[in-house]
Amino acid sequence: MISLQEFGWNDDFATKWAELAMPECVPGRIIADYGSFFKIATPDEVAAEISGKLKHASDSETLPKIGDWVALQLVEGERAHIQAVLPRVSEISRKQPGKKVQK
Repeated sequence: MISLQEFGWNDDFATKWAELAMPECVPGRIIADYGSFFKIATPDEVAAEISGKLKHASDSETLPKIGDWVALQLVEGERAHIQAVLPRVSEISRKQPGKKVQK
């Protein structure tokens, strides 16, 4: 089994995780985006959807993206709901067609 440290988990993320205070959740890192669901390393791989509450409270810039650390609530087997996104350390973005810059 792979550990979270192999995906980049460190003391800074552990501190941010503690600040979330979500004991019903486990940390995970988004490793793939399939549009309607994500593949998350927990370190086991699980499929996850964004919770309705998070989707409603987020905009396109704050929705989870590949590389983000998230709080997952495991539902059954290898399924989960993303309940929160830990603050990003860095982000790679590109300009979309047109004049407005979007991430």
